[in-house]
Amino acid sequence: MASLHYREIDGRSGAYLALLPEHKKGVVLLFNTCQHWMNPVLIEIGTEVAALLAGQPATLGAYIAVGPARLAALWPDLQYAHEDPLGITHGLTCWKMGHGKHHGVESGAQIGALINMMWNRDPMCHTHTNFQVTGLPMSLNKELAQELFNQGNSIFNADDGSDGLDANSNITPMNMAKAAFVAQSVVYLELHNSLTQCNYTLPVWASPLKSRTYRGDASLEAQAYTAVTGDPKTQKELELVGLRIFTLFRALTARYMEYAHAGDGTDMRNKHDYVYEWAFHGVPFGNSQVLDVDDMELGKDLLYDQFGWDHATGLPTQATYDRVGLGSVATAMAASGLLP
Repeated sequence: MASLHYREIDGRSGAYLALLPEHKKGVVLLFNTCQHWMNPVLIEIGTEVAALLAGQPATLGAYIAVGPARLAALWPDLQYAHEDPLGITHGLTCWKMGHGKHHGVESGAQIGALINMMWNRDPMCHTHTNFQVTGLPMSLNKELAQELFNQGNSIFNADDGSDGLDANSNITPMNMAKAAFVAQSVVYLELHNSLTQCNYTLPVWASPLKSRTYRGDASLEAQAYTAVTGDPKTQKELELVGLRIFTLFRALTARYMEYAHAGDGTDMRNKHDYVYEWAFHGVPFGNSQVLDVDDMELGKDLLYDQFGWDHATGLPTQATYDRVGLGSVATAMAASGLLP
């Protein structure tokens, strides 16, 4: 393969190149170590790569626009770098299908992992991290978590007294509260996206005020929605709207998965909700956690229970579609063989 040219980013060289086996050095990927959450960056792809990919002139933007998964299919070396089977650079923070990890395993292990599994792109979710890094003592944060994920104020609950929150230095096995934590994080992200609210600062599950015993108010977003729109919603009612949005998104994702490759849409559990192998052997950044295969499979089961999805397929059930008012979507999914 012809050699490729690259520029440095923030003064850092393509050190990854030196780590690749000789037969893989035709690919140049740069990684910004100051911003480790960034995707691998393809730099200055010239006519040699155009010839390699399609034999036609093209720009860097044209290749990026096809998406990392399709680009990797055209460029096997890129797929190799994404999956990182040798564990050299931990996939340059790639999670699955070539998409970037963002607040994944380093943000509560199973919590961040399950959130990243739910999309086939960087989910841009900060709901969980905003609560994980409140600055409060961990013992107090765990008290708040136990209340948030067990007391029945949300439609997503554990009901077993678990708190769902760990220090990164002491990750415990998957439990029901962690699944409720993930479900609340995902649904509030969808609500924030739909309402054009800032997921970087919400939710307000904790408070800096000692007078509130550092408790936030999880119903505040429903109160704000009601005040602004005049459409009265309780916390649970607003969360149900979020679940409706995410259920429709899941159905659409399954249809596209099935369209792209027959059988993938009926096996969302394995074909969509996964992580590259590196996450089970080690992760590149400080205090990150190594996942356990059986524990993550349990995590899927518990999260599917929160969302009302079938364990075997990872697809919403008829009862879930009916619950959120999407009966017509269930009918269409059934016609496509995508209703469990």
